[in-house]
Amino acid sequence: MLKASESENKNAKNKEDESRKSSFKNVLRKITVSVLISALLAASAIGIGPTANPYVPTINTAIVKDMPTKTLNQKINASMVILQQLYNKENGQWSDAKWWQNANILETVINYTSITGSKRYAWMINNTFIKNTNFINEYYDDEGWWALTWLKAYQLTGNNAYLATSKSIFEDMTKGWDKTCGGGVWWDKAHTGKNAITNELFLRVALTLHQVTPGDKKYLNWAYKEYNWLMGSGLVSNSGLINDSLGKNCRVSNTEHWTYTQGEMMATLVEFEKITGNNKYMIQAQTIANANNKYNVDKNGVLYDKTCPVNNICYTDMEGFKGTYINGLRDLYMEDKNKAYLVFIDKNIKAIWLKDRSNFAELGLYWDGPFTEFNSATQSAAINAMLAGELRK
Repeated sequence: MLKASESENKNAKNKEDESRKSSFKNVLRKITVSVLISALLAASAIGIGPTANPYVPTINTAIVKDMPTKTLNQKINASMVILQQLYNKENGQWSDAKWWQNANILETVINYTSITGSKRYAWMINNTFIKNTNFINEYYDDEGWWALTWLKAYQLTGNNAYLATSKSIFEDMTKGWDKTCGGGVWWDKAHTGKNAITNELFLRVALTLHQVTPGDKKYLNWAYKEYNWLMGSGLVSNSGLINDSLGKNCRVSNTEHWTYTQGEMMATLVEFEKITGNNKYMIQAQTIANANNKYNVDKNGVLYDKTCPVNNICYTDMEGFKGTYINGLRDLYMEDKNKAYLVFIDKNIKAIWLKDRSNFAELGLYWDGPFTEFNSATQSAAINAMLAGELRK
């Protein structure tokens, strides 16, 4: 996966807002062969899964058109129909998404199954598992996403194969830890930098493995080691928001406060609080949430990655970021029951459905509008927001 800041720098001068808007009519009703092949070629250069093949999904919008969408649950069901149609069951991937994004999207399926109780899409979990046999690649953050997703799959199903896979991935991730910058896991195996999201994932996987491993000390020790490094690395800004990455001099090189970086850290801190009972972790999570809900929002208070280029274009790495943030805020709300977080979630759900949706439950990138185009990553992120709203029950 490209670091978000690298993706921004390479594309900012080449994309214009008008080109994004002009593509609306072409992609609203269908995803063309050329768009998908281009996406796949780009993804293959950064480590997409070994079995990825060009695949053009057929979106049957007529099915969604006839579905009721009055209640939030009905909206979610209609949106999941679209997400399922984007899935290639032959290779077990959403072929218009990057390899690491596939882990995020499968997590959405797991979230849907867990929160709604519906097993309609549960088959996709094991299908993805058996069609993709290798979840270790050249990027430790990619590995972290998959380790976390298979842990969630294990917690949902009890399938020990998922747990064994997570443990195997984690062991590989430990090889990315060294004394450079005083510790921390490298972003990649080429050792080009250390960033926040990789280390957040390493921490969260360690905590979750501790929770599901009776009598564990190893994973918990890793968790404390990682947490202490993160807190002293400089990646936590004065506002409480998490910076993107460290440079070669081990100082913060990118101060972007991406939504997914905030969300993953919040969820991790909530897990730490559950395990230890120490309220300091909850306070840290709340500090991030309160800061992010003021910083990473647009003029209407709707979630938006503030460090997207000024021409209002986000790129493929960023298409699912907000979904990860909402998942973290959901986890925080479930623990502290702060109604302000639920109000924020509800505001985003309303914006998504009124301003960032086609007539067929296709959900886009800009939750406050305008709807332009969609893909499996944007669809997944928006569904996560709606699923968070379901937890009010």
